[in-house]
Amino acid sequence: MANSDDILLITLRQTGAELPSGATSVRELDAAALFGACAACVNAIHEARGEEQRLLSALPANPGVRFRACTQLAAAIASLGYAEELGFNHFLYPNEAESRSLLLFLVDALPKLDATAADVPTAGGGAMAQIRAALQQWRHAPWLPPEWSGKRALPPPAAARVRAALRRAALAAALKAEQHAELERRLARRGEAEEASGEGGFGAPPPPPPPPPAAAAGGARGGAFAHQTLFAEGKEGDAPGEKAGGEGAESGVERAERVEVEKLRARRAELAELEAAREEGKAALEAAKAAMAALEAARPAAEARLAAAEAETQALQRTHAVRQKALQLLADEAAAAQMVERTEQKKAQLAQLKADCEAEQAPLDEELRKLEQALQARREGATAKIRLMRELQASMRAMVEQLQLRDEMSARLSLELERQPKGQSRSSYTRRIMDIVKSLRKQKVDIEKILTDVRESQKEVNSASETLSRSFAAADEIIYRAAVHEEASKQCYKGLAKLHETFGLLGESVQEIGNVRNAIRDLQTKTDELALRNTAEAIERMGADLKELKEQNAKLSAQ
Repeated sequence: MANSDDILLITLRQTGAELPSGATSVRELDAAALFGACAACVNAIHEARGEEQRLLSALPANPGVRFRACTQLAAAIASLGYAEELGFNHFLYPNEAESRSLLLFLVDALPKLDATAADVPTAGGGAMAQIRAALQQWRHAPWLPPEWSGKRALPPPAAARVRAALRRAALAAALKAEQHAELERRLARRGEAEEASGEGGFGAPPPPPPPPPAAAAGGARGGAFAHQTLFAEGKEGDAPGEKAGGEGAESGVERAERVEVEKLRARRAELAELEAAREEGKAALEAAKAAMAALEAARPAAEARLAAAEAETQALQRTHAVRQKALQLLADEAAAAQMVERTEQKKAQLAQLKADCEAEQAPLDEELRKLEQALQARREGATAKIRLMRELQASMRAMVEQLQLRDEMSARLSLELERQPKGQSRSSYTRRIMDIVKSLRKQKVDIEKILTDVRESQKEVNSASETLSRSFAAADEIIYRAAVHEEASKQCYKGLAKLHETFGLLGESVQEIGNVRNAIRDLQTKTDELALRNTAEAIERMGADLKELKEQNAKLSAQ
């Protein structure tokens, strides 16, 4: 079972379903994971069949939308041929056995690729089949240069020339067709005349008619495209004439066509050479761009090196100027003597300043050392005082808590003492204790009965809640199915949803009222307890103790 669950989960992940990362069995799939896996399988099946219907891939957060999405998914799976009972509750409240059966059915229903279509079988093959079909179509498509793969807009003059050439080519083709039709009619009439006269054969072929002026002008000015069109149509239209005329001499039109074909071939060869030259130029341009990019990339480093070299040059120039000035001064004996004298004066001044600084620095260092010692002592004293203050505060809090507890206990005992009757015998106390024990037993029995009634009431409430939820779900499903076609059912569905929402708000209101009543009862009990306490005396004692503690803190702070 574990191996089958592993294979099942791997297949579901291959279809694109988002499953928990640590899931190892169908039992670990929650409602959201089960819904996503089933939706992914159904979408893959629809995609393979070419259907446009796609289901939600994730479980919505809204309860109403979630119910409708689960119902739609159940209907889609049932339409695939799932024989067992299936509804929205199978997705919202999944069961391990039913979920495993449902997932196995969907995995078996996934499209499979045969051995000729794919080397490796996959669970969902619709997308892969479409990709392979697209690749096969692209493989059989004719190759075109990248510059010719898209439509390019011609400039207006070129577009006008192309349109004029196309018009001339169409006119030439029409005239050529009329010429051949006229030739066929002449041949047919001559054949009929010869058959009527009883002569055999066709005799000498009639001279070819001269080409029309419009066709000649169009062929002269139409360019390579028009000549190529005329040549293709001429080859198709000259077949009957060749059969009729036999092996006659080459006409002027054929010679013109042959010349145009040769020109066209020459232009094609020239175009191929230009294309090769363009490719070479393009390669050279790419190489130049690459070299320029490399130079641009190396430019910042070169500029940095140049800046460093300039800075070093300026520093060397300054050093050279100083040294050159020093060499010039060395040649002058008066300047050298003056330099030595000033050097000695500077040394004497530095020695005097050093002695004065040491004389001034010694008392300052001593005073600084004393101040640091005093500061350290004050820090230690402050730390000790803070620690002592914290200890005193903790002891004060403990004393206050003890005083409060003792005051409460004293007040309670005093109240009980005041309530105790005076001068009663021991037997009366014993009798009262026995009555209290009996009343406690009765109260215990009553409490057990109340608890039993509460449990039964809770069971009835739970049963009624489950019945209500099932009834609402069934009614919601029935009305929602009918609401698709009927306006009254839509209004009924809205009323049902509003009624369910109102009952929910009513239940929450009743629960809040009960909580408020319990809170009022607790507050009343606490109020009664506080009223029984003798807090005035405790407050006076606490004030006296607090005053004494403040005086002690003031004395400690003064010390």
